[in-house]
Amino acid sequence: HFKIKSTEEINKAIEDNQISLSTFKASRFIKPFSREVDKWERDISHVLEVTELWLTVQRQWLYLEVNFERQRQKRNHFSENILFV
Repeated sequence: HFKIKSTEEINKAIEDNQISLSTFKASRFIKPFSREVDKWERDISHVLEVTELWLTVQRQWLYLEVNFERQRQKRNHFSENILFV
């Protein structure tokens, strides 16, 4: 399965784009583009939110995966012991 190892590049790109959008919004020429800039802000915000959620789920899964593996090993060990009894 795929794991996010580092979010530094993603976070840097998001931050750079948020700064660019803030600069655009501060421009006096923004009026014709304001809807599009607002949409981009929402989209970037969603990307950040999904990335954070993905990392949370990934951390929880990695923790659970270790526990599942331990349980599997215990079952296998128990089954092997029963065979030799």
